[in-house]
Amino acid sequence: MRPGDEEGKTYFFLSKEEFEEKIKNDEFLEYAIYNDNYYGTPKKHIEDKLKKGIDVFLVIEVQGALKIKELVPESICIFIMPPSMKELRNRLVRRKTETKEKIIKRFTSAYQEINEVTKYNYVVTNDKISKAAKKIEAILISEKCRVDRIEDVYLDNSEETIHELLMGEDFDNEDIKIN
Repeated sequence: MRPGDEEGKTYFFLSKEEFEEKIKNDEFLEYAIYNDNYYGTPKKHIEDKLKKGIDVFLVIEVQGALKIKELVPESICIFIMPPSMKELRNRLVRRKTETKEKIIKRFTSAYQEINEVTKYNYVVTNDKISKAAKKIEAILISEKCRVDRIEDVYLDNSEETIHELLMGEDFDNEDIKIN
């Protein structure tokens, strides 16, 4: 746990034994060992959010993201790119949460992960947090407006009404009234 982490909000913290038991019980959508720690995405937690119509954001490493993409092909993967490797190193050092060895390991992992960027749908450079957030927001808005998502995402709104009218068997131009 790092300063600012909250149980059940930023992460669910488990012992190694608890985590391994959940692996055996197939309770993770994906999991990985990353920098000597177990990380995973609990299936039930994600399924509950999605059933309620809540967008789910996972901040996970490449191996997990690609596993999610394989299991849930309609998921959208956004690779968050550091502005430079020098800045990434500076950020890791400024955290003051890692030993020099851990920083080197994370830095090495970052180089390997950047090579996987083409397997993602989008890439956003995290140079300024407000700028990166606007880009992510634009991606979300665009994805929700995709024609192939309208039926699944936009229920009871004008886009869905238009879709239903156009797809209906008794299509008659005089019947279309849009506010």
